[in-house]
Parts: sequence; structure tokens; C-alpha cells
Amino acid sequence: TAIAEKLLYCCTPYLNETSQENVRNFKYQGGDKSLSYKYFFSPVCDWLVTFFPSWLAPNLITLTATILFTFIPHVVFAVYSWDCSAPIPAWVCYYAGISYFLYQILDNCDGKQARRTG
Repeated sequence: TAIAEKLLYCCTPYLNETSQENVRNFKYQGGDKSLSYKYFFSPVCDWLVTFFPSWLAPNLITLTATILFTFIPHVVFAVYSWDCSAPIPAWVCYYAGISYFLYQILDNCDGKQARRTG
């Protein structure tokens, strides 16, 4: 009977019927009410996206930003301190901070480009 109970437990849905229906009908309504987005990031990205060609896929913007501004700083950190035991030069920390800032901007431009190109 213990095996039968385990099999029954494995086949039991995690959500009841009402919850499953709620998941099916869920509509995401995102929004950002932060001051930095409203007064800095959004206007800067609105301006920057005007320089992108209309054929440029929005996901390519995020992919490029991810490689240039998140992956490479991690590699630089690893070069200077693979196991996080050696001191890291200050310029590496500044480079990483600037890189993550640029990543945020380009990631925001992704959405602006998607709405611009339809």
C-alpha cells in the first residue's frame, strides 16, 4: 500500500480545478513606478532607441548586452580572483558597476525597440 500511496501522490495535481483555471486566465500587468525609471531610464532609452535600425531584433539587444555587460565582467573578476580570495583592483569593480548600469539601459531599450517595431 505504501507504493500505491506514493504513486497516487505523484499523479495528484498540485493545483485544484479552480486554481488551474485561475492560472489559465492570468494576465500579467507589469509596471514600474520608480522615480529612476520614470525620470531617467525611460527617457534615456526612448532617445537611444531612435538610433537603432528598425530591423534590429529586440532580443538581440538584450543578448548583446548580456554578453558584453554581464558575462565579460564576470570573466574579468575571475581572472583577477578565481576563488575570491585575492584582492581585486578597484578599476575592475568600477568596470563591473558601469557594465551593469549599461546592461540595465540596454535591457530597457529592448522593450522600447519591441514596441517601436511592433
